Amino acid sequence: HGRSVAGVIKRLGAALVRRCGLLGRGRTALKGADVSVNDGAGFAARRDGAILNLRPRLEAEMQNLGVDDLFHEIELPLAGVLADMESEGVAIDVAYLKDMQQELGSQLAAIESEVEQVAGQKFNLSAPQQLAKVLFEDLRLPVGKRTKTGYSTDADTLEGLREKHPIVALILEHRQLSKLKSTYVDALPQIVDPISGRVHTSFGQASNDTGRRASSNPNLIDIPYRTALGQRILRTFHAASPDT
Repeated sequence: HGRSVAGVIKRLGAALVRRCGLLGRGRTALKGADVSVNDGAGFAARRDGAILNLRPRLEAEMQNLGVDDLFHEIELPLAGVLADMESEGVAIDVAYLKDMQQELGSQLAAIESEVEQVAGQKFNLSAPQQLAKVLFEDLRLPVGKRTKTGYSTDADTLEGLREKHPIVALILEHRQLSKLKSTYVDALPQIVDPISGRVHTSFGQASNDTGRRASSNPNLIDIPYRTALGQRILRTFHAASPDT
C-alpha cells in the first residue's frame, strides 16, 4: 500500500495523504469509524481524483510497452477470480489444529528440557543474547558474525555449527517447530471468520517480480510443504462439502 501511494505521488506529483496520516500510528491510531465524515470524504476524493488522472498515463505506458493485451485479457479477468477466492475463503479443520497445538507444545517442552540438560543450565531459547552466551561463551563454539548487540545466532550461523555440538541441532529443531506452531497452528484458528467459518487471505496479484501470486494475512503460500510438519499443516485445509 505504501509503495502504491509513493508511485502515484511520483507519477503525478499529487499531494496524497497516506493512511497513517489520516489514522495515525501505534496505540493512538484511530479506527476508520472514528474519522470525521469531512476528513474521510476528503481523503477518498483526493485518491479517486488521482486514480482518474493516473489511468490515461498508465494506459499509454502499457501500449508503448506492448502489454495492454496482457492486462486486459489476463490480469484484469484474474483480478475478479482472486476477489472471488478471497471472498469464498478456505475451510480449515480447527479441531485438528487444536490437537496439533498440544502435540507441538509437548514436543517443544521436551526439546527445551533436553537443551537444558545438554547446556547444564536453563535459558530462554528465543532470547538471542541468552542463546549467544550459552553457545559462544559457556560452550565456546566458534564465533561467526557479530551484531550490534553481540554474537549472531541467525539460521546460517547455527547451520554452520550443526556438527560442532549436539545442542545446535536441538535449537534448530526448536526454532522450526516454534515458528510453524505460532505462525499457523496457533494463529489460524484465531482468524476464522465467525460468519463464514473460513479463513480469508488476501492475494497479491502483482507483488512478486516473477509473477507468482502472493498471499498475506495470513500467508497461505509459504507453508513449507516439503517437510513432514508442513504437510500435516496443509492437511488442515479442506474443500467444502457439496451441500455447503
